[in-house]
Amino acid sequence: MMLDPSRDEPDVSLDLPEVSKHNWKELEIRDVWDDPLESFVEGRREVAQRALLDEDHPRKTLRRLVPTERASDIVADMSDEIDVARAVDDDDTTLVLTSPDCPANPETLLDGDVSPIDQMKYRGVPDCCATAYTQHRASGQHDPIVAIARNTPSTEERGGELVVEDPHPILNPIWAYQGWSFVDFYPCSFECNRAREFASETGRLFREIGRGEAAEAAYEFLTEPTYWSGYHGLAHVKNSWCIGEYNTDDYWKEEVVRFNGYHDEVGDVSSIDFNS
Repeated sequence: MMLDPSRDEPDVSLDLPEVSKHNWKELEIRDVWDDPLESFVEGRREVAQRALLDEDHPRKTLRRLVPTERASDIVADMSDEIDVARAVDDDDTTLVLTSPDCPANPETLLDGDVSPIDQMKYRGVPDCCATAYTQHRASGQHDPIVAIARNTPSTEERGGELVVEDPHPILNPIWAYQGWSFVDFYPCSFECNRAREFASETGRLFREIGRGEAAEAAYEFLTEPTYWSGYHGLAHVKNSWCIGEYNTDDYWKEEVVRFNGYHDEVGDVSSIDFNS
């Protein structure tokens, strides 16, 4: 079959094996970033669970996939205030956790009897972001980096590239493939203030569980100007410290997004006020 490289839309979807890899540009750089970013990823699950009982965090529900052999111990360690539903498989168990004031019970969420918009709402996703992502999915986009860049007010198109001049660094999603992200959803814009509020509350909880240094390191990493390109189902990501390759949508022509500016003044990252 002859492929026309000028086409914007493919005739068929690309079916690529799972790709997720990254490399540090120098060993010294790896030594600086590996431990704090690994600590950040390790803390994400604890932070998400803690958010269920936090008065200021918008999250009301959390879905976790855990090894079946460990599921009972994991549930036993949870607060009695958290409601739990589970679906057990031989190897893995799906847990759905809800806060005491969640409008839906965990069994209903586990069975999928709640609309996708409401599911995202209970996860704390702002309405604007939930609506935008629903539209992205309806148009076949699962990794809508390009669409979000186009919806960001400060984005300019230069030489065929989308340059985001004034994003919120805490909403930089380009390294979310590695878990280096303060939100577990796609914002409607890289300047969405409501999504930033979610991310800021998440940063605060990292401090409360004793992983403040990891959160500050992740924040500093996300402020670095970042390049993303998508082509033939693969995303190429890089900043001055790291490069990575990951799966993305089936772009049949190269799309490029550059995060250039900083919305926040970083200053001394040890004194970052995530709620400022």
